[in-house]
Amino acid sequence: MIDFHRHITLPFDSSNIDTYWYATTRVSEYPLYKQDKRHYHGYGYLYEENSDDIIQIIERHLKIDSLGYIGEVGIDKNLISLVSLEKQLEVVHSLTSLAIFYKRPIVFHVNASFELMEEIFTLGKGKITMIIHHYTGSVETAHELFNKGVYVCIGPRVWQKEMKLNRRIDELNIPILLETDYTRDNEHQYEKLLQDHYRWYEDKKNIAHTILVEQMHELSSIFQNSSINR
Repeated sequence: MIDFHRHITLPFDSSNIDTYWYATTRVSEYPLYKQDKRHYHGYGYLYEENSDDIIQIIERHLKIDSLGYIGEVGIDKNLISLVSLEKQLEVVHSLTSLAIFYKRPIVFHVNASFELMEEIFTLGKGKITMIIHHYTGSVETAHELFNKGVYVCIGPRVWQKEMKLNRRIDELNIPILLETDYTRDNEHQYEKLLQDHYRWYEDKKNIAHTILVEQMHELSSIFQNSSINR
């Protein structure tokens, strides 16, 4: 199985999961990747640490890490006490340009109107893989995002909280990525959560486990080929 968004924990490779797309939100987490040569390494930033040179810092890591991508980064209305939305958008725009230059995927955290990201989506469409992690919006918006070159990644909270998307998931007819957004270091609990998440999606879509695993592996190839052809 593949988890498209798990927060970095130690030790690495302690479970039976095929591939992680590890994610970070702080520069202080980046050095942990030196201990891993197998999974994908997200270099993210969500303004909790003051780093005026975040673009240069992430670029330095992308230059030397062939498994590196950008994420999670984005906009959050709950963080405007730290950084204005205008500044957040400026950072995300610069990081999207960086992703384009290095031909790497970028994973967005969006806790605000998707309309604010329109210019960024237009910038990246057809050039790189763009992913919205922890998507909980409507089926209609998910389809609109896909048409703009953006994949949506869905986590367990959709069914844990019995959100509307949980009831309408079978209406999605676009590729969907599965994630846990797991932040702790209990591997037994983690593996059960990912298994339960896959089982939920299998039941909703009425597909076999082996077919879903195969689909997720095919979608993971977007890391190697970040150009989206439609």
